[in-house]
Amino acid sequence: MHCKFAIRGGGHMWWAGAANIQDGVTIDLSSLNETRLSSDRKILALGAGTRWIDAYRVLDPMGLSITGGRVWKVGVWGDLRLVVVLASGEIVNANISSNPRLFKALKGGGNNFGVITRFDFKTFEQGAIWGGFVISPWNSSVQLNQQLQALEKFGNDSERGLDDYSTVENVYVFGPSGPSQIANILVNTNAVARPPILADFTDVKAQTTNTVGMTNISSLALQTGTGPGIENGGRYIWASATYPNNATTLAKIVSLCQESFYGHGKPPTYPGFSLHPVNKSQQNTVWMNFAVTSTGADADEAIVNATETFLRKAREYCQEQNQYEPFVYSNYALPSQDAVASYGTENQAFLRAVAREYDPQEVFQKLVPGGFKLYRRGKTCC
Repeated sequence: MHCKFAIRGGGHMWWAGAANIQDGVTIDLSSLNETRLSSDRKILALGAGTRWIDAYRVLDPMGLSITGGRVWKVGVWGDLRLVVVLASGEIVNANISSNPRLFKALKGGGNNFGVITRFDFKTFEQGAIWGGFVISPWNSSVQLNQQLQALEKFGNDSERGLDDYSTVENVYVFGPSGPSQIANILVNTNAVARPPILADFTDVKAQTTNTVGMTNISSLALQTGTGPGIENGGRYIWASATYPNNATTLAKIVSLCQESFYGHGKPPTYPGFSLHPVNKSQQNTVWMNFAVTSTGADADEAIVNATETFLRKAREYCQEQNQYEPFVYSNYALPSQDAVASYGTENQAFLRAVAREYDPQEVFQKLVPGGFKLYRRGKTCC
């Protein structure tokens, strides 16, 4: 009656115990992988164990798409309707008209409310897209500053509505002794080759790799899932943060990363991070997905300590500059980060109220220890 359990969909969270459990039961949803398109082609229903590539391969030949992930191997998430098994055993629909509070809570609330077995998406027309990688060596501060200035300009231009179809993921990869390469993942969903808003990235000098061209979402998702710093079977530590899209601030954050990981006798590690421009909240911002490739389990403690030190120093610097942004994206976060608290006190209170309504016995708080819980237990690092 009190067996602890875990819920595994696509297994996006990286840390042990987030989506599996020792001495308990893991509910593995990987066999719930049906992909079904409605007869009018407007709704795509996906089982909770489906990966994005499964959906894209169905839709690409039909000239359709859905709002989804950029990496092929990641598990899906829905935007229109969710089918949820509650702690009571009741199966409910959650959408804007049926259980709307639960629907809202599940958008970022993690495994705190129920087991989702199906996601429904609204499809839209989508033809060919233009995109791919542009990779260059990173061996000078001049290159770094040029890239960060280009990223800041892109964010500002996007906010002004100059191009609603283009985006960039700006990636920095370190090697054994320091900076190694800069990669940009470029996309235009309107099939415009080399759009002007991305010129600072397409025209970068000393390119070692350039794969941009006309493609489809399936092919681009496969590229993105095998890009720089991504290896199947690798050992990784991830973290997340939100920073202002300001070239000067981001350059300082890069230097704090290098300071935290090099020159102190730490085990060999290979940190890197990608910056994702997002719509402004208080200011024009980027989400950072920080990742460290580990040499083995014996290096984990040192790497976690270095990562927490880096995040703390970056946070303190942003606070000093009155540029602090608290949001933490849970699927990238360290276990010691408090993703739920980063949503703000009002949203945190809302999530707790919905949990009391749909799970009054706190089954998903007490018996599902993985993931980020609504009531924090233990230390918070940064």
